[in-house]
Amino acid sequence: GASKPRRGVLLRWLPGRRKAVTDLSPMDLSLVGSRIGRLHRHCEQYEVPEGLVFPYVWGWDWVFGETAPLWQKGKSVYSQSEIDVFQAAGERVRHDLQELGKDSNVFGIIHRDLHLNNFLFHKGEAYAIDFETSGWGYYLFDLTVPLSILEGCIEHSAPMKAALLEGYQRERPLPEDHLRYLDSFMAMRIVQKVNMVLHWETPTQLPWG
Repeated sequence: GASKPRRGVLLRWLPGRRKAVTDLSPMDLSLVGSRIGRLHRHCEQYEVPEGLVFPYVWGWDWVFGETAPLWQKGKSVYSQSEIDVFQAAGERVRHDLQELGKDSNVFGIIHRDLHLNNFLFHKGEAYAIDFETSGWGYYLFDLTVPLSILEGCIEHSAPMKAALLEGYQRERPLPEDHLRYLDSFMAMRIVQKVNMVLHWETPTQLPWG
């Protein structure tokens, strides 16, 4: 009886439990990498139906565009010299994304929020959940999200990061020169989090930010 078409989402139950970041092993990270690789391999081969529209495009403008909170609210938090660093980072990222291009092996449907709390572990598998912010974006950004979590939370993160990349490339090998772009996507991830914190207004969120 609805007067207008409505969007629907079909979900199914996934088994497993989350693990605290500090409890993860290199094997767990290899499973995470493998799952991300399989997701991207599927998206790369997926033929998008005509007329399908995603509400989100997770590209350069999302993080560094004119309406980003960093430029609107950041000047009350950061000095001009610090803002200059953000601007220089934005130009470096813009250059690298233009160099990378938007071919189907680089840019497609991504999850966008593959932090390690969005994985369930069960019987030798890692399952991804929470697809609500899926949209168009760079596959390398998806890979950078868990890598940035490891860098920020685990003192000796190098073996964990290596395991994640190994798991990913086991399912979806990256061109050799693509790994050099990870630094730019790491910068995007950092500025994305800065924007997120600057956008917050509730007192309970601000101390964490």
